[in-house]
Formats: sequence, C-alpha cells, structure tokens
Amino acid sequence: MEYQDLELKKLVYLYIINYSRIKADEAIMVVNVFIRDIRTGSPIIKALGVRTIGYLKVEKLNEYLIEPLK
Repeated sequence: MEYQDLELKKLVYLYIINYSRIKADEAIMVVNVFIRDIRTGSPIIKALGVRTIGYLKVEKLNEYLIEPLK
C-alpha cells in the first residue's frame, strides 16, 4: 500500500473504505499505513488518511483521530 501516485492511493483508500463496511475487523490491519501517512505525508495525504480513518466503522480507531484533528 505504499504507493507514491496520489490517484492510485485514493483508489486504494476508497476500496478499503467500502471493504470495511463488510468486514470492519479486517480493516484494522491497514491502519498503520494511514497513521504513517497522517504523520509524514503532505497536507493532501494527511487529509486523505484522516478521512479514511474517519470513514472506517471501527470504534477503536477514534483515538487515532484526536491528535491530527487538533
């Protein structure tokens, strides 16, 4: 999932959002990629990571959104 192409990254993230609606527990396995993008990416990549984590229907992920949203 370490794609440098922004358009490809957007497509993969959208796929994960849609897939998480079916199997939310399996979506947790890729959270580290989103966290890495939020911490080290450009502003667009950070926003994409925050948006993606926000869309995932897993309550455990809410704690990851606190710091970036401040």
